[in-house]
Amino acid sequence: MNHNLIKIYLIYLFIYRYESKGAQLAKKKENTPKTIPGAVFAEDQKEKTKKKKKKKETKTSLTKKMSEIQISSKITPEQIEADLKQKQVRKLKKQLREIEQLEEKQRNEKLEKEQLEKISKKESIIEQLNELGETDLS
Repeated sequence: MNHNLIKIYLIYLFIYRYESKGAQLAKKKENTPKTIPGAVFAEDQKEKTKKKKKKKETKTSLTKKMSEIQISSKITPEQIEADLKQKQVRKLKKQLREIEQLEEKQRNEKLEKEQLEKISKKESIIEQLNELGETDLS
């Protein structure tokens, strides 16, 4: 049985002409052009100058775009306060959703001490939402 596998493997190698990684690397080295260390050829120099020009163009276009951007510095304290209020409302609503999920979980299994403490804070969270003027508690 093992002899048959070996024969099949050898046939496979012969058909597909297996080459080791070392042999593959040696072939690649043969195909690459040999250059003189430190020598600069005209073709290479042209490519480098093209790349430099392209890089300069992108820099100038970026600076042009950045100069076109206008930043509004007219933020009023009312806007800041409204943003903070919205952030607080989102935070409280998230806590309320988490408490409702815990209440669902409590129906099926026993909760840990920390989870029960969180559920006990539900009323205070609802009060805080009402103080912030939020009527939609979903």
